[in-house]
Amino acid sequence: MDKNNDNFLSEIYESTSSIEIIDVAEVFVPNIMKNIKDKFWNEYKEYKIKQFIKGISISIQEDDFQINNKAFFNKMMSNKKDNYIFNKILDEALHTSSDYTSLLIGIIAGEVLRSDDDINYKNTLIITGLKNINDYDLKFLKQTYKYFSEPKNINKHGVNATAIFFNTTMSHIENESNLEEEINKNSELKIFKSSLHKLSSLQLLDTGGLYMTNDANSFSPNEFGKYIINMLNNILKGN
Repeated sequence: MDKNNDNFLSEIYESTSSIEIIDVAEVFVPNIMKNIKDKFWNEYKEYKIKQFIKGISISIQEDDFQINNKAFFNKMMSNKKDNYIFNKILDEALHTSSDYTSLLIGIIAGEVLRSDDDINYKNTLIITGLKNINDYDLKFLKQTYKYFSEPKNINKHGVNATAIFFNTTMSHIENESNLEEEINKNSELKIFKSSLHKLSSLQLLDTGGLYMTNDANSFSPNEFGKYIINMLNNILKGN
């Protein structure tokens, strides 16, 4: 690749963290963009692989699971079943919307490989969820489960996005008429609501009952979302 192409590549790196823009540009400058796309994707993929391997290493070291990382990987690669599981989960980690979730998927891969079991429904659901959420979704998931960690916020009928967003109770939301206009106009709240619906569709949140407000849908925590939050908390403790 010539010097001009290298400069163009630097501009691409600075303007985006996604390969999507290259797919668009390739239509207009196919010869240049093919080389740039290959180089960009290889470096992008390499970083995700490193995050994935780091996640496996974190998982191996948990619960005093004392084993040499290199020996573990050598043994795994020589086992046909483990090799298949490793590559299957790695493929998911390479196509995440967030680099950080590649690390979390690596932790799950480590747990599956340690257990010598197949990938079960819970693993599959959580991996699929992590693959499809971006950094904002992950931030909102943490915010939501932090809200539910407070006993006063638990409601058997579920809690709507507005209550979680403003960190208040459903009883306050139902008795506060001035919030209706806020629900309709607050752009950040709208983004937050959209993310919670996405998290719910990925089964990282459960849905509850409907309320007689402009924000009718409600949510409640579930074991899959809690599992991801526990992973995040354990990483923070490790640091």
